Amino acid sequence: MDIAGKVAVVTGSSTGIGRATALALAERGAKVVVNYARSKDDADETLAGVRSRGAEGISVQADVTDEAAVVAMLDQARRDLGPIQILVNNAGTSTFVPFAELDLLTEDVWEDTYRTNVIASYRCIRLCVPDMRDAGWGTVVNVASIAGVMSVGSSLAYAASKAALINMTRGLARTLAPTIRVNAVAPGYVDSEWWARRGGMSTEAIDQQRARVEQSSPLQIATQPEHIAEAITWLVAGADVTTGECLLADAGSHLGQGPVRR
Repeated sequence: MDIAGKVAVVTGSSTGIGRATALALAERGAKVVVNYARSKDDADETLAGVRSRGAEGISVQADVTDEAAVVAMLDQARRDLGPIQILVNNAGTSTFVPFAELDLLTEDVWEDTYRTNVIASYRCIRLCVPDMRDAGWGTVVNVASIAGVMSVGSSLAYAASKAALINMTRGLARTLAPTIRVNAVAPGYVDSEWWARRGGMSTEAIDQQRARVEQSSPLQIATQPEHIAEAITWLVAGADVTTGECLLADAGSHLGQGPVRR
C-alpha cells in the first residue's frame, strides 16, 4: 500500500518507539501528527525529523486519557493535514511493581494503567473510524507488549492491560473489516531511554540489562526502537491481507532459549 500523502497519527511520539515510527512513516511519505503529553522539546525534535524527510507534519499536545484533548488534536490534524487514515496507538504507561507485592498494586495503579493502555487506545480508534470509513481505507496498529502474551514485565497490571489491548485488537479487526485493518505489535525489551525515565534505572543497570538480553535472546540483539518502527510500518503499509494479528517483535526472547550451538 502506498501511504504517501495519507495522514498518520502516532500517539506518544516524542521519543522512543513513537518517534522512530513517526520518522519511518515520514520516510514513506505520510503526513505525520506527532503527539506528546509533556515533552514539547522532544516532540519538536521528532517533528523536525519528519520535515527533514520531506514529509508534512504537526506537533500536538494531548493527554490521550482526556477525551476532549484527543478530539481537539484530531480536529487540528484534519484542519492542517486532512482526514486521518493511519493510527498508531503507542502512548502507554506502567508503574513498576513486583508481581508478588499484591498490596503495592493498588486500585489507582490498575485504573491509571488501564485508562492509558486500553481505554485511551479504544477512544483514539473510535474517533478515527469515521475518517477511515469515509475514505474507504484505514489501518490501526496498537503497540502492545510481550508482557501481554507471557504475563511478564513491570507489573501484573501492565501485563493484563497489554493482554486486553491484544484481545481488543482482534475484536475490532472483526468489527471494522473489510474497510479498516487492526493489528498489534508486541515488543519485548527495547533499548531506549524509557528504562531511565520510567523505570528509574541507572546507566550501569541498563547496560547490564542490555548485555543480558543480547546474551539470552535467540537473535542476540537488544531490540532498538527502529526495529519496532519497521514492524509497525510493515503492518501499516505492507500487510494488505493481515488483520487481527499480534506480531511478536522481541528478538525471539519468547522462545525461552538462546541460539543452538553446533
